[in-house]
Amino acid sequence: TWVPFEEASGWWGPPPYHPEFSDRAPDSLILAGEGVAFHHDGTSIEFACDHGGITDAELRIPVLVGKP
Repeated sequence: TWVPFEEASGWWGPPPYHPEFSDRAPDSLILAGEGVAFHHDGTSIEFACDHGGITDAELRIPVLVGKP
């Protein structure tokens, strides 16, 4: 689904935003439908780690944070 930037307000979390956000924000977004995945060229389907849906399953993906 194609979503214009204006319709995605609030998807970026609460302000304050990075000083360059307005210059780097996308014009629009593409969201994968349920059961659909987008893959970058050269990546393996077995290691699918790109997320872009707004279903409950996509929104509940845990975030793992580690120290380098």
